[in-house]
Amino acid sequence: MGRLEGNEYSRLNQLIKGDNKRPTTITNATVRNMSPLSIRIEDETIDTPYEGLIVNDDLLTHTRRMRVAGGAWQSYEVESPLKVGDRVIVAITNDDQLVYVIAKAAL
Repeated sequence: MGRLEGNEYSRLNQLIKGDNKRPTTITNATVRNMSPLSIRIEDETIDTPYEGLIVNDDLLTHTRRMRVAGGAWQSYEVESPLKVGDRVIVAITNDDQLVYVIAKAAL
């Protein structure tokens, strides 16, 4: 497989399904800053800024529409579970262009 094409979601799908000579790397990273989010990948010496990240939206402060106990639908702000120093699980594309922040790691 050559260079990955399309948006970040189609590229991740190509990585999962594709026949790549260099596989996607799954590793750990540490949250270095929250606003804007930046991480440092394990064994790296520089931070990866938000512009290079595709983040699971459950890891960021976000709004969810829900109803409680069958009541009326309401919007609620859900706070990010991350804080500086937390470890996260990341997938690095085989072309080193994107880093997918998948989940918060339990220690």
